[in-house]
Amino acid sequence: MSSGSIRIAQSSWSITSDILHQVYRVSSSIYLWIEKLYGPEEIDERCKRFPPNHHIRLFMNGISSLSRVTGREHSQMCSFLLGLIAESPSLRVSHSVSAEDQKRVVRAVKALLDFAFLSQYPVHSTTTLQQLQDALRRFHQDMDVFITVGIRTNMNFPKLHSFLHYVSMIKLFGTTDNYNTEYTERLHIDLAKDAYRATNHKNEYSQMTIWLERKEKILRHEKFIRWRELTIETPSTLVQRQVILPTVAPERQVKMTKHPTVRSVAISRLVDDYGAKHFTIALARFIVMIRNPDLRTNRLIEDKASDLHMYLSSVPVYHVAKFIAKYPAQADDESTTLDSIHAKPARKNPTRNKEVVPGRFDTALIRDSGTATAGDGLTDYRVGQVRVIFSIPERSILRLFHGLKPPKYLAYIEWFTPFRQTPEPDHGLYRLKRAYDPGGGRLVSVIPLVSIRQSVHLFPHFPRQVLQEWASHNVLDTCDNFLLNSQTDRYGFARLR
Repeated sequence: MSSGSIRIAQSSWSITSDILHQVYRVSSSIYLWIEKLYGPEEIDERCKRFPPNHHIRLFMNGISSLSRVTGREHSQMCSFLLGLIAESPSLRVSHSVSAEDQKRVVRAVKALLDFAFLSQYPVHSTTTLQQLQDALRRFHQDMDVFITVGIRTNMNFPKLHSFLHYVSMIKLFGTTDNYNTEYTERLHIDLAKDAYRATNHKNEYSQMTIWLERKEKILRHEKFIRWRELTIETPSTLVQRQVILPTVAPERQVKMTKHPTVRSVAISRLVDDYGAKHFTIALARFIVMIRNPDLRTNRLIEDKASDLHMYLSSVPVYHVAKFIAKYPAQADDESTTLDSIHAKPARKNPTRNKEVVPGRFDTALIRDSGTATAGDGLTDYRVGQVRVIFSIPERSILRLFHGLKPPKYLAYIEWFTPFRQTPEPDHGLYRLKRAYDPGGGRLVSVIPLVSIRQSVHLFPHFPRQVLQEWASHNVLDTCDNFLLNSQTDRYGFARLR
């Protein structure tokens, strides 16, 4: 090899970027530093009080006692790590740390988590690579705060240094899912553990080999059948379904069960069990707006709603709404569940001595029909808590809507305040509060279910010491101030930040 060839060699190219052993490990180190700074007790208490969400795993015993943390658990912790310290001045610090240094800790964690989510995008553009580089730059601006507060003596370690090469690696070798070792380590379960469990544990190697050969043959045959189903042969041409490239925000649609969860729920039960205290008047307003789309003022809508006779005593109710994405590469009966929203009351568990299972009423991002613009920016949406998902019985549609066809699925919503123009400066999250009507009650509406874009997760605004009466199942009702979690998943990260 010539000396010229040696000079252009890049040793860093010999080890590609690895989300599992680099990004997740650095994120794990960040958590340990936060634990040293604020103490494990308060951090664990906050973990136990996050509300549920489709994308959030609730660690009801906290996270300080976890050992042998898996890659999946690292990823799950990244989705709420910022919420633990976002309001850092309210945390009791175990070191003598100034308020400015606490803000720098928050900014450093925010930048690192931005880098973690951006680095996992399945497709990149010049813009997203610039955002990835900017996230790393912001982290380097504030990372020395961990030295200032006495947690680290230096920030020189290989896993953190590897972040400098991510942009160049993506440009050279494609997105990180092409060479992330998380996928190959997952195969240890499929090709070793599952194969061993299928044997009689005697002379297992030959049995495992035969089992794997049969599984591979079945897989190949299944792929052949799939290919034949997706290919439509005609006498004149061969038409094949279009392949859609990976995307950060795939198209989604609402999928409901064929039959309602409860076929008939009395209005009084909606008030008592579901917390829909103003269901009748909210539905009346919705009916008036459908029948009179030209009404412009709230006063006229309220007047007509108060005079409306409600030919309705019960409605069918659904406890879950799913959001799915269909890809052409899948068979017609297959779909990927991207998100879900739950709206179900408390119930007794018959298998556990009839102990009460708390209700769950998720929060969602909803297109606001009252916005002046018709764009798709965040200011065109608003957050609401879904209390009831229901439909109007066929026998009542004609009398209530005078021949008009209402949406098949509706939702009763309790609103939060609109988004501000910009998020908070340090943690970059939007601050939200409960919205109230002039009478002091919660602002509510009935909306078409298709107006809901996705579920969202809210961080409660914790006081200096966590209130013991707060729990995961009631914090949305007992707390009044929240921060919008923008890091639940890649789709939410792209839209909500």
